[in-house]
Amino acid sequence: GDSISSPIKSSSYFFIERTSTEYITDNFIFSISKTIWNKIFRRDIIFKNNIIFPPYKAFEDNSFVVKYLLHIKKAYMVKEKFYIYYMRSGSIMNISNSHKEGNAINMIYILDDIFSYMSYNKLIKERISIFEHMANSLYRDSISSCVDYEQAEITAKFISILRKCSCLQDKNLINLAYGKYNIYINPSCRNIDIKYFCSL
Repeated sequence: GDSISSPIKSSSYFFIERTSTEYITDNFIFSISKTIWNKIFRRDIIFKNNIIFPPYKAFEDNSFVVKYLLHIKKAYMVKEKFYIYYMRSGSIMNISNSHKEGNAINMIYILDDIFSYMSYNKLIKERISIFEHMANSLYRDSISSCVDYEQAEITAKFISILRKCSCLQDKNLINLAYGKYNIYINPSCRNIDIKYFCSL
């Protein structure tokens, strides 16, 4: 079977400074980890707001956690650690973080799922900063972890999602969606020149 490594060490992404009740501001959503394994969720909020995982094998935590946080006003943060998380060599998380064909574009599908949920629930306009934060974050991560020749497909799908959003405020995202730029794909190495996008 898959080998099991030592428990992962705490990083700044998972660090909780103190035990406290926190109000769910945009900055809170920006900074909190989007994993579900270190959180407890209220069942009634999940059912009331139809919060479900999208049908993808990787990065689906991002969608679930963002959807949930959109519907609550406060969260109780606990500094103490109660959970030991072991990483298996063949786990979805380890495979997802590798440069394996087909993994990275899942992040863009996750963004599309978040956009669809926010649009359906009429949250996109009033919480546009949340969508824009996730757009920047997921695009950067997908480009940095994909196979080189997937960058064109990822970028094209990303732009198509941005163009569905009529209330963008982030100038970089607006320029990316509607600006004039060139995408050059070198057929010999199946690579893409995305210098413009790297400025995001």
